[in-house]
Formats: sequence, C-alpha cells, structure tokens
Amino acid sequence: MSRWVLRAMLAVAAVLVFRAVPLGLLSQILSTGHARNRTDIEAFITREIFPVLDDTLAFLDHRHNSPAGQHGEPATLPLVPTVNASGSSHLKVCAKLHGKTIYLVGPPHTTYKLHDYLISILTPLGTRQPFCAGPAVCVFHVICQPSDASLTLPPHPKPSSIAGVKMSLLRFIPSTTLYASPNRFEEAFDSPQVDRRTGVRIVQDPWTAAVAKANVLVLSRAPLPAPAWSYNANEGVKWDWLEKIGQVERGDPERGFEVFTEKLRCLPIAMPTQVPQPERVLRAALHTTLAVFLPSVLGVLADIQRHVDFAPIFGKKTVIWHGSWFLPVHSIEGLYRNGGLELLAEQLANAEEPWSGYYNAQVLMHDYILPKILREYGIVYLQLSTVGTRLESSVQNEEAFVEGFLDNLYDLLSP
Repeated sequence: MSRWVLRAMLAVAAVLVFRAVPLGLLSQILSTGHARNRTDIEAFITREIFPVLDDTLAFLDHRHNSPAGQHGEPATLPLVPTVNASGSSHLKVCAKLHGKTIYLVGPPHTTYKLHDYLISILTPLGTRQPFCAGPAVCVFHVICQPSDASLTLPPHPKPSSIAGVKMSLLRFIPSTTLYASPNRFEEAFDSPQVDRRTGVRIVQDPWTAAVAKANVLVLSRAPLPAPAWSYNANEGVKWDWLEKIGQVERGDPERGFEVFTEKLRCLPIAMPTQVPQPERVLRAALHTTLAVFLPSVLGVLADIQRHVDFAPIFGKKTVIWHGSWFLPVHSIEGLYRNGGLELLAEQLANAEEPWSGYYNAQVLMHDYILPKILREYGIVYLQLSTVGTRLESSVQNEEAFVEGFLDNLYDLLSP
C-alpha cells in the first residue's frame, strides 16, 4: 500500500471519528487538554523558575549590606481594584497632594500611560483636562485643582507656582533604562540610542536634576522587548532567537553582569528542539532578567544612592516603583489574581508567537523579585499585573486600576 493511499485512509478515518464525536464532548476533550497544558506550565514555573529567583534574592541579600534603617518587610502595594469605585478616591489623594509636585520617570509605553490615567482621574469634573503634546515634550500639568478655583496660573506653571495652593503639578520624563547621569550633555541624551543587543530604540532624557523639586517620584523599568532581529517579514517567526538572545546577552554584557555570572552558568542557552515551546520562552525570559534587567536596575539604584552631582532622592522623597502591565492576552475570561501566574500560563498555552509571552514572563519575574530588592532602598513597589487583562471590559478595568492605584497612593501618603 502506497503512503498516499494510507494518508487518504487516515484522513477519511479522522473525518468519521470527528463526526461520530458530539461537538460538546469534542470541546470538552480539547479544553481538558488545554487545561492540562496550562497546569503543566504553572508547575514548571513553580518548580524551575521561582527557585532560581529565590536563590538569586538570597545571593543578593547575602552579598550586599542593606542601607541603614531600611530593613523590614517588603514594601509592596498590591493592586486591589475597586470596580464600583465612587470616584471619591481622587478627593482623598488630592487633599494629600495639594501644593506638591509628582514626577513620573520611565518608559513611554507604560509610565506615560500611567501619566494619562492620573491626569484623567485627578482632574475634577467641570475643569478642562490638561493637554499633553506627547511623551517627548511633556510639561507640567495642573491637577487636583478645585473645580471652582479662581486662581489663574501662568501658561507653563512650575513647582514654585503652587506653593500653599490647593492644586498639584504632574510631569512625565521619558527614560527607558532610568539612566541616572547628571550630565545632560552626554551622548546618551544628545543623540538617538539603540539597544546594542536587541536593535530596539531606547529613549533617554536627563531626569536626576529635574526631580530635585519633586515631592513624589514614580519610577519604572519595563521588561526588555524581543529583539528586532527575531522576526523577518519573509521568514515569519524565527523561534531560534530564544536561544540566540542568551548568547548575545553574554557576549555583550550589561554593566554589573559579572555579579550574576555564576548563576547564569547554571542556565542552559542551547535547548533541544523537543523542549516545549513555553519552557523555551520562560527560560529565555529568565536569562534576560538575570543577565540584563537585574544588573541594570541594581546599577541605577546604586547611582541614585550615591547621588554624585545631583540632590539625594532616597529618604528625601516619597518614591514608588511601578511594575508593568501584561500585554493583551486573547481567550482570557475574567480577572486573574494569582500574581500573574495563571494569566501567563494561559497565554503560553495558547501561544502562536513568542514575543508577548517573553515580555509577560519578565513581568511575572519582576513582580516576584522587585518588592524584596526595592524595600532595601525604602521604595514601595506597585504591582500592576494583578489587574489582569479582559478584552470585553478593558475600559472598566482601566478605571478600576486608577481607583486602586489612588487608594494605595493615599495609604502611602498618609502619616
């Protein structure tokens, strides 16, 4: 019997079996397999990823002496959305923020979005919402002013304009990596920059001098995007980048990379083709977290702590570090609250491409490690991924996020 005849017979048999199985039963079989796959992914993360992160945290804790007076439990503000928020949260927060200035420094695709939310929710009804021309040219925005305010501010207000006045100022400064140099004429600020490992554009503006007058400082460093060379228009998805990115990261190391050399030696770069795709994505994200993200964040924190040629920040201002949202995930029903684990496993189980899973896996890892690291610097970590992603009601969830953020911000600002 020829192989073509055999293939035809198998195809006919498959059709007959499909017709013989009721649609509901077939759906149940498929969903059961999918659930098992998702459970396997969750188990892999718990068994293989979290222990490496725990070991890394223990290593850092043993290696570094904590700043004096900063020991204690993780300073974390998990987001608990109040879906039926009455809108009164902004009134409480504004009472705490009157006469103060808030700076947000971070990536345009996350921190600037937070800037938009805060402007929206902290602008009272009946008052014209401040206009922002974009992340590259953001100026001070007046927020929290009473709707019947009679005070007329100059077109471009400054922190000195609101001293003793019942209103606040908010401003965003774009910085992909939070590069903390006081020299505004450095090449990193003067000319377009591209990440040498990924080929993706980096946006850097000087910020250390600008935030000297800030009362509240919100910082963030987003997960690294997949490299530009991971996709080719003619070839489509190039899955082998999941292994190549590790080679690139070790070949062109981040400042402070040597701290994690021993840890990285335990992580395989080359993986057999039979390794499930979700595991390859997770291992690549773990390698990026240890090889690039953590060294970068620790370097920034050290620079801020030393504050050479710029005013001290730690201990002088309220500092919040916000996490990142998960990228949009399809086929998700409802909100997931298990620290992003179930949400990530759901996505990886359905993945047809590796890019969003790679990004979201980093979000999960950042949420796991950053609260314990940042507490040593007196920084509160605001986790955003707990909101989850629900396409059917994204607007309501975004509003709930803002209300939850403001409730937590109020608690932080309270004595």
